[in-house]
Amino acid sequence: MDAAKGQQLGASLIEDEKMVKARMFISHYIQVLFFAIERGVYPNLVKGYFGLDGNQTELPNLGMESDIITWGDNIKNGEATLVANSYSPMVNPSAAEVDAELVEFKTARGTQSAKVEAFDTESEDVAALLPEARELVIDIWDEVEFTYRKEDFPSKRANCRLYGVVYSSRSKATITGTVTNASGGAALEGVNVEVTESGESVLTIEDGTYSLGTGFFGAATLEFSLDGFTTQTFPIDVHEGGEITQDVSLEAE
Repeated sequence: MDAAKGQQLGASLIEDEKMVKARMFISHYIQVLFFAIERGVYPNLVKGYFGLDGNQTELPNLGMESDIITWGDNIKNGEATLVANSYSPMVNPSAAEVDAELVEFKTARGTQSAKVEAFDTESEDVAALLPEARELVIDIWDEVEFTYRKEDFPSKRANCRLYGVVYSSRSKATITGTVTNASGGAALEGVNVEVTESGESVLTIEDGTYSLGTGFFGAATLEFSLDGFTTQTFPIDVHEGGEITQDVSLEAE
């Protein structure tokens, strides 16, 4: 699924590049057509050959993929009508150049659509595995708890954690503190404070303080991180419903 997603993203980037270029060629063609009509090279009625209104002096909407395809096709068909009525074909860019860019865009669009379908298929396959995976997780959980059922809780908790069985308290502990700049002692706002074992996190406020409630208990790691500063971690022992204070000064990188 990840591989399919990567291919989809790559195809989307190529499609975007091709769309930008096709839009540019279409835009230039129509602008040159307007200039040619203004100079008297073509009569105003040729606008109708390209699906343009006779009073139109501004570019049509080219924002959507469908707009690019519509106006690219209009240029191809309009050029044929132009030549059939004994007018000289457009140049700089020519309709053939516009069509070549349009073909590349359509090809990239088709490839991207195929990659989207492939990603959707892989996602469905992964989703189909979830019930079996859920049952496996429950089986492992039950077996781990059964294996360590007679141990004291601190030991049981540590052993179970080795197999991914982590206990969370319904009575949250509270971790508070202040984060400052080691150089000068100024308060640091926006520092991410996280209990790495549970992923629970909070950001420090303007005065550098934070208050983090966690349902995780036992030996844990408290991590402090902020762009431009060295990340620091501290071991903490979280007790159910307990209160912990942890201040820190971060060093600039």
